[in-house]
Amino acid sequence: MSYEKYCAGCHGTFPAGESVCPACGAECPNDNPGGTLPVGLFLAERYVIGRVLEVDGEGITYEAIDQDSGLPVIIKEYLPVTLCSKRDETGAVVVKAGSEVPYKTTLVDFVDLYKNLMQLAGRQGLARVQALFKANNTVYAACEYQKSISLTDWLNRQTELLSFERCYGLLAPVFAGLTALHSAGVVHRGVCPDNIRITPDGRAFLTGYATLALRTLNSELKPCLYEGYSAPEQYSTTEFQGPYTDVYSLAAVLYKMLAGTAPVATAGRVDGCPTLKQIGAEVSSQVSRAVDHA
Repeated sequence: MSYEKYCAGCHGTFPAGESVCPACGAECPNDNPGGTLPVGLFLAERYVIGRVLEVDGEGITYEAIDQDSGLPVIIKEYLPVTLCSKRDETGAVVVKAGSEVPYKTTLVDFVDLYKNLMQLAGRQGLARVQALFKANNTVYAACEYQKSISLTDWLNRQTELLSFERCYGLLAPVFAGLTALHSAGVVHRGVCPDNIRITPDGRAFLTGYATLALRTLNSELKPCLYEGYSAPEQYSTTEFQGPYTDVYSLAAVLYKMLAGTAPVATAGRVDGCPTLKQIGAEVSSQVSRAVDHA
């Protein structure tokens, strides 16, 4: 793959190391952090890379433009910091010496996850995965962009206590999305307010997809867990995970919405966490028991 940038002025390409288009003189500055793909990079002869949105132990998430459709997309680049050292002069990912085997195995997990997600494109409550492709000695996933805010930000804007009926109604698409994931043999492992998005018309959908290694403590990757939302079994590589792992996390999200705070949890232990009824939340005993049990 040629390591080139795209010029928004003349729509040509030029070497990624330059900040001014040699054809038309348009300035194309790069504000992305070192080690990430530069702003304006022309990736796979289709996507124009924008700013970095997130960096985690699995890789880097960018905003981008799909030149084929002209629409914005979200690009996830597989680049585990614990297994990769740098990029070469062409932008290709360089794997650390001795990490070749875990890099390949975790890369296969990444590919398998996003292949499964592509099969679920269009399912209610799930961010749509549009494409999966190889470049730069790694793999990229392109996901649909939807204008939205996180459930965390949405909750911060609320001025009144939320009823269970409203919470359940808002999260109904996420329940449906998780059901589809589990039917396909996929466990999300990252259900939390930051990974649930709310569109301007009030539709909720789930994002934040990741492999098992990223959502488990002491794995090959630098883990990304969510205190109060990650299930106890995610804090140990010896514990089996399954659909119930997401049930726990979704119940924790409901707890947060109804109680105003996440369940008390330290390193995966939730012993002694009060029920919704015990902290005075205005819910029925049945709802309190169901959330506590989950």
